[in-house]
Amino acid sequence: MINKIIPPPEILKNYVRNFWVLEFNIGDCKKKLKLQADYYPMLTVQCDSHSHTQTENGSYLPNIFLGGITTKPADFFVEGAYAHVAVSFYPQALRQIFRVKGVELVNRYYDLSCFCPVELIARLQESENYDERIDLLSEFIISRTRENLIEDAVIRECIFARDHYDTWRLIDIIKKHRISARQLERKFRESLGISPKTFLRINRFEKSMRLMKNEMSKKLSDVAYDLEYSDHSHFTRDFKASAGFSPTEYMTTKKIVEYSGSFLEE
Repeated sequence: MINKIIPPPEILKNYVRNFWVLEFNIGDCKKKLKLQADYYPMLTVQCDSHSHTQTENGSYLPNIFLGGITTKPADFFVEGAYAHVAVSFYPQALRQIFRVKGVELVNRYYDLSCFCPVELIARLQESENYDERIDLLSEFIISRTRENLIEDAVIRECIFARDHYDTWRLIDIIKKHRISARQLERKFRESLGISPKTFLRINRFEKSMRLMKNEMSKKLSDVAYDLEYSDHSHFTRDFKASAGFSPTEYMTTKKIVEYSGSFLEE
């Protein structure tokens, strides 16, 4: 198995979290790929010579596709030999790089040809290795960042400063930036395609995942307390709404590979 996380060039660090190279072979069996709530959009280049990702209704995702913010859990399937190169973006990057409204991609996946020159698609398909694909994708993204990109300062701070706060509340953001609740709602809808409340819910869910993975000995009740939930049952309900299963089920499920808001069940 190949499972590599590659940092982006310095020039792209405001737009790209990382590149993800994945390759494995699970034989003739079909495995479930579970997606959870995740505010990092992703561009995925699946290798032609390998199997492609299958949806719950039996259809296949495009060979090269762009997916937006995920607000709810979903199941996909892979089998046999699988390989991809993916780009994980910061949530505001879709509008800046691909000139598309975030709301158009929330919980959706589109063929990349809808947003990029056909020449790029052809070169990605013809590339013979992961490094070439990463270089092509980096060149394309850099070319888009050289244009006059309009970035919302409030949205930028919410994205890049979120880890400096144990919990976030809408009233805190409103007071800090001296804007109304309606203005904040409009900013989030225009830039990300989701509401501030949904953003904070996903942020809280992501923090709970980090706490459970990084502090394995920590009790779930302590995780709930650290995230300022009123009680353990409230934490469990919120977690299940974002993941599709309870915190206990997440901790006990065996995983072949895990990345951001997704994992492949063993």
